[in-house]
Amino acid sequence: KNDELKDVLRWNRQMVGGNKNALLSRVIDGHLYGRLSRCPMCKEGKVKLSDDGETALCNGFFDEGTGRRVGCIYKAELADAPRLRPWFTREPTEAETEEMDAQDEAAKTGVVGGDE
Repeated sequence: KNDELKDVLRWNRQMVGGNKNALLSRVIDGHLYGRLSRCPMCKEGKVKLSDDGETALCNGFFDEGTGRRVGCIYKAELADAPRLRPWFTREPTEAETEEMDAQDEAAKTGVVGGDE
């Protein structure tokens, strides 16, 4: 079952590491609220669930240009975390993948769509 949970997380571009409980928490959170998006503070990092599953946070990102990790201190309640929809329960089509790419690019610029 872990592989199935990881597939759902991959399809939705979410973190796939951790034990079964962590994977299941991420799948349930995404199903209820949508995919966690890019960080609204640093614009490059990916927001993820905290280990306790009660908040969303960004630890930053790796800057390819400088070859260094850039830290971020973004933290939010789950209800305030940036989200994208839809949440995929099957592998997205090519068109859906392109829409996810467009949503991701929009999130980097601070113009997030997909909440309709």
